[in-house]
Amino acid sequence: MALGHNRLHRDIIPLGSSHARTGHAFIITHRTFFGVNQMNAVIRECLPPERLQVEESCKNQRLTGFTHTSTFLLTPSAKGTKMMYIMEGTFRNPIRDLIFKPIARGIMLEELFRIKHAIESSEPGIDLKSQTLEPI
Repeated sequence: MALGHNRLHRDIIPLGSSHARTGHAFIITHRTFFGVNQMNAVIRECLPPERLQVEESCKNQRLTGFTHTSTFLLTPSAKGTKMMYIMEGTFRNPIRDLIFKPIARGIMLEELFRIKHAIESSEPGIDLKSQTLEPI
């Protein structure tokens, strides 16, 4: 679900079964200011509902796509459920990495907001006023 809320993801193509499980591979088409890149994605860890880790690498090794790992952690808290989102990666180019860092932060915040909205709008009777987004 989370992968569909990233504004850079244009298409997610499952390879084989569409069930999320550790080792499952799929292709994600990214559209960035550097162009369109197809990325090979693999679920490195899937422990519902606590943890999901996805690794993405450029399908065409000659292109300099953003090779990265996205980790989503869910933990219960007194106010509900806390979600932590960790993204680690590189363009293998220090200048591109430096330029992309603030952009990536904005994309991650927007993605978290979209995930939060999707969860809240799918749960009947949830008190929307008490829910907050607190990025670190």
